[in-house]
Amino acid sequence: MVSVSDHTCKLRLLESKKPELAGKDYRRSYAARDESSGQILAQCDVYRNSVFSGLRITDQQGQLWEMRPNRKIIPTRWYFEAPGGNRVFEIRLPNILCMLNPLARTFLHLKDMPAQRSYKFIDLEGGIVD
Repeated sequence: MVSVSDHTCKLRLLESKKPELAGKDYRRSYAARDESSGQILAQCDVYRNSVFSGLRITDQQGQLWEMRPNRKIIPTRWYFEAPGGNRVFEIRLPNILCMLNPLARTFLHLKDMPAQRSYKFIDLEGGIVD
């Protein structure tokens, strides 16, 4: 669930394959749907090297957002840019020592750049010790 300005909504991530995009680099398509209204809030098509080359995301108004890696070889951060080109989010993986630690539960950091807020995504499911 996502809570935004005292409004709680459920988002569902939908995965599909579009036959019209079938080709050697096309993998799948995703859409984020608001469960209460049924509206598609964002959608994107994933190609083979999207993690290294970037991803284009279309919102419900038809505006194009872009996710770009910080580098093409072994990226560790991805920036989400608004239609005007401003960076609005930064996604960062934990450092390599945290990723190798079997007791670590943090798997993603998200920074909301305009609000200057940082979020840490933690796996609350059972781990090796549990």
